[in-house]
Amino acid sequence: DIIGGLFGVVAVISALAQRERTGEGKRIDVEMLGSMMSAMAYEFAYYLCSGIVPGPMGSGHLALLPYGVYKCKEGYVAIGPSWPRLAKVIGAEWMIEDPRFMKGEDRLKHRQEFNQIIEEYLAKAPAEDWLELFHVEDIMAGPINTIDKVVIDPQVKARNMILNLPHPLGGEVRLVGNPMKMEGIEEDKYTAPPTMGQHNDEILKGLLKYSDDQIARMREEEQRHALELIARLQKTAGDAAIRVLEKEVERQKQED
Repeated sequence: DIIGGLFGVVAVISALAQRERTGEGKRIDVEMLGSMMSAMAYEFAYYLCSGIVPGPMGSGHLALLPYGVYKCKEGYVAIGPSWPRLAKVIGAEWMIEDPRFMKGEDRLKHRQEFNQIIEEYLAKAPAEDWLELFHVEDIMAGPINTIDKVVIDPQVKARNMILNLPHPLGGEVRLVGNPMKMEGIEEDKYTAPPTMGQHNDEILKGLLKYSDDQIARMREEEQRHALELIARLQKTAGDAAIRVLEKEVERQKQED
């Protein structure tokens, strides 16, 4: 859903740019299947050029090694292309001259054996220590964080990626911020998501041109159906299901 939405945004922006130049609008058609294929362009190109169907790779890469997530004494690290520097830093210089690992294609042929040896060396120290050393030696690597560690990461705080917003029903909600930072956009102006049905009247009146009487009759009909459903459930369902529906009916009344 997210990938399809992102391609949809790109399509809208492209159409708007074209309209600005030509004065003509465009019908936009974006599908999730095609979007996901585009997101996997490397894997599809690999198959289309070689005829070889890529298998499960985990965090690995079809054509690069070392690449992926590796286990340490404590924790995990994600390592990018960094051969042969990685071998020197972890103390496995002998691998550089080993015929199995000298060239990229050699390492790919012995992928499982290569990764196993790398993890044996990484098992000598925790991920945190390795990352400090990798940073000094300019090796592309990063930590594998859990969500709770991500939200307190200095970079996340510096980018204001966690927002605390007042909620119309009371209290605050914590949300992920906007990764797109633009000059002149004040992030403290963000608001919490609307409550369920908050903009019903605005849509019904403004977009669908419903009158106040039509909206009132529709709500009365909706509540009548809900009460009928509760009555039917009393014969077939437990008290828990009934209480859920009763709360929903009460919520709708409060919104009205």
